[in-house]
Amino acid sequence: MNPEDAHDGSAETEGGFSYWMLYPSADLWADILDDATGQRTCLPFFATTLIHDPCCREHLLSLCRTLVDPAASTLESDGVLTRALTALARRHGRTPPPAPVERNDPAIQRVHGLLHHEYQRELRLDDLAREAGRSRFWVNRAFAAAYGLPPHTYLTRRRLESARRLLADGEPAAEVAAAVGFADQSHLIRRFKASYGITPGAFQMACKDVQSTI
Repeated sequence: MNPEDAHDGSAETEGGFSYWMLYPSADLWADILDDATGQRTCLPFFATTLIHDPCCREHLLSLCRTLVDPAASTLESDGVLTRALTALARRHGRTPPPAPVERNDPAIQRVHGLLHHEYQRELRLDDLAREAGRSRFWVNRAFAAAYGLPPHTYLTRRRLESARRLLADGEPAAEVAAAVGFADQSHLIRRFKASYGITPGAFQMACKDVQSTI
């Protein structure tokens, strides 16, 4: 809804409803859209207050779930927020198209190097922005445009690749989690299973079985 739109907050049915409410500030909208378009822009105007859009729905649901997930990093939360608001503005607001970004852009290359080589650190979007010499919102959008996935997803994959090698070498899962940058063992287990379909323990046992047959 636009700031000046009136609403009563009443449910349309007797059963009522529950909802998440997000209040992005005008400054936040301006920062995200200025970086997305590469120029100063006005705030997006939304012609309708009710939108049926599965794509935006998934972006917004992902944002709400991430914001209430205690295991979500700041890098992940900032990235999901930027993608959700950018998608909403681009698909339903009146804004200029985003400026193109090349993978060989020096700023993007510096960000990629930081994520690739220092994945064990608790990296924040502010760290990536400082490395690039650009804003947080530009980094999140430009990296995703160049590599096809946002910074926090790349970082998670990089950590999982390293975790697989350490687990295959027989290192305990708790030590692996700490070594590659996950908050704790449960965080490693959740991410590992979501990506590979098995737990770190099952993966480690499978590696032992393979080694015993060689």
